[in-house]
Amino acid sequence: MWRQDDLDSFASQLYPDDEVAQARAREELLSAAASLRDAQDELRRSIAETSIACLRGFLGDQVCEDLDRHLREQTPIVIEKVHAEQGRWQIDLIDNEYIPIAETKAGDPFSVLCLSPGFIAAIAEMSGFGETVVTTRRWVNRYGAGDSITPHDDTTGDFQVMICTTAPPGEYGGALVFENGTEATLQRGDLLVMRHADLVHWTTPLRDDVPSPRATATCRYYVEGGRLPRSRVYDHSLVGPKTGNRKDA
Repeated sequence: MWRQDDLDSFASQLYPDDEVAQARAREELLSAAASLRDAQDELRRSIAETSIACLRGFLGDQVCEDLDRHLREQTPIVIEKVHAEQGRWQIDLIDNEYIPIAETKAGDPFSVLCLSPGFIAAIAEMSGFGETVVTTRRWVNRYGAGDSITPHDDTTGDFQVMICTTAPPGEYGGALVFENGTEATLQRGDLLVMRHADLVHWTTPLRDDVPSPRATATCRYYVEGGRLPRSRVYDHSLVGPKTGNRKDA
């Protein structure tokens, strides 16, 4: 799935001065690739039935902790603090330029994983896409106490992956909920594969007493002849979250 140069690039970017940690990271990715291959049939069925599939423990805690720190401290990003009518959260934009995938450079460890041709092919097949991926968009959603994403319908992109890099226990909120009743509460290391199926979805607010923040790194894929980059936000509904619009967060 990941080529040797992908493994080496991920490890060296995440641990530039630690050869022991680099070796451990390469082994971690080999294990993740094996777990994805083993679960591919189940994941494919889940996506066909519900539009999403979750692979628990895709990456280990230490790698996720270090990846989250790297994305916060080392990766050039643009930070957007979103204050919508019915939700608020932070978006750390890794790449928002829709560069042709052949010209896209993986400047951070997360992008190394997501831009690997073998990984793209595996996720596309699970999601039911045979068309060529032409571009991507990559970002990290970050949530603190009271934060959530407002109900919305992603009309942009064709399929995507999310890796949870840090999360409080599930009882503190942060569940991803779809209008069809599908729900997933991601914990650190979990991989979510999502096929955009014109379903309204949202996250439940994190409780005010949440002991730690929550973050998910996302790569969205656009296929040839697929949906153009645009999105629309829906008003709050009875089934969606309601956190207010606190400007002091």
